[in-house]
Amino acid sequence: MKRRTLIAIAGVAGLAVLLGVSALALTARSSDAGLVEVVREDLPIVVEAQGRLEAAVAYEIGPPSVQNMWDYDLSWMIQEGRRVKEGDVVARFDATEIEDQLRDYRAQLETVKQEREKEQRNLAVTLEELRLDVVKAENDLEELALDLALDESLLSAIEIQELRLERQLATERLAHLREKMASQRELVDSKLALLDVKRGYFETKAAQLQEVIDKFNVKSPPPGS
Repeated sequence: MKRRTLIAIAGVAGLAVLLGVSALALTARSSDAGLVEVVREDLPIVVEAQGRLEAAVAYEIGPPSVQNMWDYDLSWMIQEGRRVKEGDVVARFDATEIEDQLRDYRAQLETVKQEREKEQRNLAVTLEELRLDVVKAENDLEELALDLALDESLLSAIEIQELRLERQLATERLAHLREKMASQRELVDSKLALLDVKRGYFETKAAQLQEVIDKFNVKSPPPGS
């Protein structure tokens, strides 16, 4: 009995020696092969399941905020579950009322532009006519000055008096024409300034309404917003 026990102990001891030698051999090989880098990372696991997905970031779609406007009608919305990218229109509200106002402002803006062009054309024509009148008046005045420069002995007293009177009238007419040109220019300039104010007003209102209409098209936000 003792012999068997000793043999068993000897066998276990021999096996331990062999395992130790093997471990040393493996350690030696690993040292020769170099170190191995170990990276800790998630282990992906595929799980089949049924249910309803919920977005990690939710985005509420609602009507735009427009001053003095409280009723909004949803005219179109993108199909549920459809993929979209940033900037895609996902919903559209009825903007008919705002679009009507925009058309009205644009029509008034076009009218103002046409009136301004008409005033400029009329001013150009009027100033050209007055310029020709001024040139004629200047020529008449020069001719009268030449006549009066003649020897008075060659003219009668009545002729001299008439020439002097005509020169006075020609001088007054020339001054009147020049004043008329200046006043006409000032009058048209004031009209053009008023039309410019109207044009700026209608342009601003049209731009504001266009921005409002753009808000009626609800677009997809950037990822994570």
